Amino acid sequence: MSTEKSKMFNSRDGKPHDLGVTRSDDQLAEGVLRLEVDALAAGGRGIARGADGVVWFLPGAVPGDVVEAVPKRKKRRFVVGRADHWII
Repeated sequence: MSTEKSKMFNSRDGKPHDLGVTRSDDQLAEGVLRLEVDALAAGGRGIARGADGVVWFLPGAVPGDVVEAVPKRKKRRFVVGRADHWII
């Protein structure tokens, strides 16, 4: 298991708070996909394909990255996601 810390902002006071997250490296959370980025789109988003063939656009990811991604906006032909964890 790994413990990861990130900052979470409370909307009431606007101050960051530490948030400890524990997860198993061999299990992905529900809704999270492991994707390999193979190209860049116009605007600098990484492009990956899911197992079902759907194209994913991932801001901040570059070709060669393997990431755990969460969908943020789903369309019929593509998904705009957020890369949560980079796999080395």
